[in-house]
Amino acid sequence: MTEPNGAGGGAVVRPSFCSLGNSVDASTNLFNLKVDESVKIQVYAVNITPPITNVSEVRKVIYNAQEPILNALVADGAKVGAILHQGMNLFVTLPHSLTPNQTVAVDSTIQGNSQTFSIQLAFKHDLVLRGGDLSQEAIQYMNVALKKALGQLHMEFIGRHGFLTNMCSERSPEQLSTLVKKVKYGPNNSKEMLLLPGHFTSIQQIGKSLYLQADLTHRIVHNETLLAVIQNEKRGFSGSEDAFHTHINDKFKGRRVMTSYESGPDNNRSRSLYCIDRVAFDETPETKFVDSSGNETSIAEYLLKMYGVECQPRQTLVVSERRKKVTNSDGAKVEVVIRTIKLPVQCVTLTGLDE
Repeated sequence: MTEPNGAGGGAVVRPSFCSLGNSVDASTNLFNLKVDESVKIQVYAVNITPPITNVSEVRKVIYNAQEPILNALVADGAKVGAILHQGMNLFVTLPHSLTPNQTVAVDSTIQGNSQTFSIQLAFKHDLVLRGGDLSQEAIQYMNVALKKALGQLHMEFIGRHGFLTNMCSERSPEQLSTLVKKVKYGPNNSKEMLLLPGHFTSIQQIGKSLYLQADLTHRIVHNETLLAVIQNEKRGFSGSEDAFHTHINDKFKGRRVMTSYESGPDNNRSRSLYCIDRVAFDETPETKFVDSSGNETSIAEYLLKMYGVECQPRQTLVVSERRKKVTNSDGAKVEVVIRTIKLPVQCVTLTGLDE
């Protein structure tokens, strides 16, 4: 092979490290996924009465009744089966040798709520996870199952990005020093941020096989609370109060924040990540809401009781809303808010790069 212009060089020789006969090391971030051939996965339609609109409450009702559901499907089903809830479906995993009932009905409750809910299941079809081209439902199931499994690793998710927020716990200094990297920046390296470790995962079908793609990713965590950041912004702002509120919302809407306290069950506590939908200057920690027990309490009282957080009075709140697309009475897809979280700006820190 000669140079394109035919000048000066004669034949172009391949570099020796790519020469034929030299060994080459290769690695991949794709891991083959297989389903145990001794089990089958069946899809059941779920109906709960009285109806529940909050997704997290729906899951509580279903998972609180996991054993009764499995035992109603087959004798001693709780010993050999498992369930996974997604959308309006319940995925049931059982040994191939068992033939579950086509329809079942069980009762369930939510802790702190005296109301009883009835769960009705109706068999739809088997989920095929082997052989030829897999359905989108099968790939969705694998993604949800993977996300639930990774949840046992104390990960907080932003889409398919899972972060080890419990690595920021002050109770784990040895993990903090080895897994959470500190980065200095600014004039004379006067400021400091943390690099929060995590993973990006997805399910891919290549040929007739499913693969887990896993990549390392990081997220920057700032060391100042959002309260301190807003106070600093205020000192350098010369406009009106309304203009300042608009400025803060324009600047921080869509940014991710992480709580400064840990939440969750005792064996799976971590700091949570939320997206800022708006900064509500017309609300404070004294804002009242009705908790899961049906009692009216303020945000400040709730945070003190549940997490030992003492809120500064009259500070503003971050509002984060979880939305879901549903079909309205006209058959059109519309987006509705299914959960609203309000947090004092004292209790959250920004993540990600600033402009």
